[in-house]
Amino acid sequence: MIRNGVLLLLMFAAHPLQAQWVAATIQPYAASNFAVQGSSIFAGDADLGGNGSIFKSDDYGKFWYKSDTGVGGAAVFSLYANDSLLLAGTYARGILRSTDHGLTWIPADSMVYCSEILSFVSKGKYLFAG
Repeated sequence: MIRNGVLLLLMFAAHPLQAQWVAATIQPYAASNFAVQGSSIFAGDADLGGNGSIFKSDDYGKFWYKSDTGVGGAAVFSLYANDSLLLAGTYARGILRSTDHGLTWIPADSMVYCSEILSFVSKGKYLFAG
């Protein structure tokens, strides 16, 4: 058993794993968070100067376009995605939701408001916003 482990270790040492990174920019914006829904990648821009936005890419990040109708320039601190729902945690606009694959964003619920939503996490049937 130990010999098999040593053999695997030698195989990996002889053939190091390599990753190839390609720069994908959304200039002049700064992407601070990401979510994936289907084959689309969403990036949130947390610009506090009123220029916050959400960008979308359908080609693995090669090209990006704004997908932020209804965001209103709010800084986007966090994104959450599942099969049919996208959520954006913002500064001063609370939680925004999209059910049309990011085309439009509306307030998630008038009962759910906080000045800053910095993160989302799900556990089973529950979703938490921080």
